[in-house]
Amino acid sequence: MNGKVTKAFTAKSYKESVATVKVSGKTMKVTAKKAGTAKIKVVTKGKNLKKKRLSAVMVLTVKKA
Repeated sequence: MNGKVTKAFTAKSYKESVATVKVSGKTMKVTAKKAGTAKIKVVTKGKNLKKKRLSAVMVLTVKKA
């Protein structure tokens, strides 16, 4: 990456029956479908200086859709 910072990322819902996720540019939109719990994983498209992609997992609880 030559020291450049990228803000591009992907996201995936592991329980689309509870919540879906859509990425558009630098924005992530999560849509609740029904009550329950879903894990959503976000991963950078570019790599850091150690040549690794950064990722995070969040747990989303939908109480009422």
